[in-house]
Amino acid sequence: MKTWTHRTLAMGIATAAVAMAVSGCAPVTGAQNVHPPDPIDLHHGATVAVAAGMASGSSEGGGLAGGSIGWEFNRTVGLEGSGAWFDRGLGADAFSAALTVRTSLTRWHSWAPFVEGGPAMYRASFDTSRRAIPDFYRGRSADTSAVTIAFRDPAFVIGGGVNVLTLGHFAIRPAVDVLMVARNSRGYHVGSLAVRGVYYFETHAAAP
Repeated sequence: MKTWTHRTLAMGIATAAVAMAVSGCAPVTGAQNVHPPDPIDLHHGATVAVAAGMASGSSEGGGLAGGSIGWEFNRTVGLEGSGAWFDRGLGADAFSAALTVRTSLTRWHSWAPFVEGGPAMYRASFDTSRRAIPDFYRGRSADTSAVTIAFRDPAFVIGGGVNVLTLGHFAIRPAVDVLMVARNSRGYHVGSLAVRGVYYFETHAAAP
């Protein structure tokens, strides 16, 4: 009787030990199969661009130069932050900064038309010794004796163009935009025609 009891006790201890060993190893095996999340690839969808063209506002035209950085969420929608300098003629220049959403109107092929728009800021400065201040800005400066006067106004930009894919990482993007400046229920529009050279950090292939 005692021998049977000892054997039963020994078998119970052995069974418990095996169960504990198996249960203890299970989490380790599971942990080994869990992979840490992949690091965020900041290159995915990122773009940089330079732009050059012409701009016109209030019957005055001049050159335009700028640049931008962007992020494409997918083949259709992208977000872009941009800045541009405008030559406003003798004794004047301007700068704009904008945050725009761009939406393609078709799937990605070798070319894709798009529309874009978003809020902006427009800064214009004038050398009063060399030119008269446009009507839109006249009467807004308290310091009438200043030679150089600058104005900052909220604005909104809207436009469109075509994205032409040339190589895996490069595209040409001609676009026409209108910058609408507003202040005290008055408006001032600046139209521009520019060509942007775009570099994609991620290789882009045209859709079949």
